Amino acid sequence: MSKPNLHKWLLRLFAVFWVAVVAIDYLAHSPYYLDALAVFPFWDVLLFALAGAGIMAWSHRTGPGWGSFQGIRGINLYAWLLVMQMFIFWRYGNHHSLQSVTSSDGLVGFLGLAVSTQLVLFIAVLLAAVYGGYLLRLTGISIHSPVNILAAIGLGFGIIALLLFLLAALGLYTTVPVALLLLLVAVPGWRNASALLHVWVWKKPKAFKARLWWVVPAAVLWTFMAINLASLLAPTPLGFDTINFYL
Repeated sequence: MSKPNLHKWLLRLFAVFWVAVVAIDYLAHSPYYLDALAVFPFWDVLLFALAGAGIMAWSHRTGPGWGSFQGIRGINLYAWLLVMQMFIFWRYGNHHSLQSVTSSDGLVGFLGLAVSTQLVLFIAVLLAAVYGGYLLRLTGISIHSPVNILAAIGLGFGIIALLLFLLAALGLYTTVPVALLLLLVAVPGWRNASALLHVWVWKKPKAFKARLWWVVPAAVLWTFMAINLASLLAPTPLGFDTINFYL
């Protein structure tokens, strides 16, 4: 075995070992998760997610086999995420016999609330990327790469926090001054905002190679994302982390 291959396998073995150690230690200190799995009533949600991920993978094949796939547009990924949220919401209401949840009015109301709330979150992330892009451009770094865009978003949220703090210090922390200031600061970066919007929402990513079993972790990941987004729509904060969303 050549040295590069040996290094690759050593890294894989270490990664598997580390994940196993962390998982065993976590479950040893949180045994109630295993107890919950023993009486878990929503396996059909995971099956629904698995079927959806399989259909998505099948519809994006670039050949007769299952080895190469066309990248999926952001708008299509979000549509599937929204379907997952709707199904989870309906399934939970049906399990607990909540007619107000499973009725058409309840589902339409949830859909409207989910889309409007998540649109605001998306705009916040877009503004953060634009603000962070200002600082990155000062150092000659482009934001149009996966790593740099994450750095830009992190820096941008720091700038947003600073702007909101200044408004609060001046006694202007209300909806209209906040919206005006955030939009005015973003105006010089409208070209970057437009480009990012196109890439994130509509541009079709490059084709990639994958194995069929990748559908399983993709379905599980999508389920957890849908659950987390849906849980943000609770009328009151569910914990410390959720309080940040309400703030």
